[in-house]
Amino acid sequence: MEEEEERKTEMFESVLEKFELYLDKMEQNNPPSFNMYLAIEVRKRLEQLNYLYRIIDEKHVRFMRLNWREYRNMEALRKEFPYGRIVVKKSEDRLEMDTLLFEIETFTESFYYLAGRMRTILKHESTPLPGLESFECRGARNVRNHLLEHAEGRSSRVLMQSFGVGGEQGPTIKVEREEGQEEIFPDAGLEANAREIVQNLGKSLDRVLN
Repeated sequence: MEEEEERKTEMFESVLEKFELYLDKMEQNNPPSFNMYLAIEVRKRLEQLNYLYRIIDEKHVRFMRLNWREYRNMEALRKEFPYGRIVVKKSEDRLEMDTLLFEIETFTESFYYLAGRMRTILKHESTPLPGLESFECRGARNVRNHLLEHAEGRSSRVLMQSFGVGGEQGPTIKVEREEGQEEIFPDAGLEANAREIVQNLGKSLDRVLN
């Protein structure tokens, strides 16, 4: 379990290392279409995504541990008082969970906006970064464009506010939908979307570096 958590929080490390090598190569070759300012911004966005992913993962793990402890406490109460409704004051754990859930959702949405900005730079028609124009991250793109920024647009209309945590997929945007909207840009979860960014950008960088 500890090895898995360590691996997850280091998800962006490999692509950050490759991007540093890319910067060195572009600086040496100085191709005419290369814009160092935009390249430096991409590096900053990658560092920010790495930071957010690590913080989200840590808070998500903490939330799930508290949730499990709350569940066991409620199960113990149900065994002690098997009849009727149980009403208890919010515990310190429950209050912390509420704060964690707010933070996880805020950081997750920020992750997708930053990923969207990075994607815009990489795919810019007039000033793309050489060799990286083909980069795509459909998962993060769809969450940012269709579930967050333009949710009211014709292609989406998924407006119900909901947020999911738990499971291997990690934090998930708009898990609850109106009937009939289940297949409209479903979010695969932060884990899959972050991995797609790393893998696809890593492949693009490999083609330039090799």
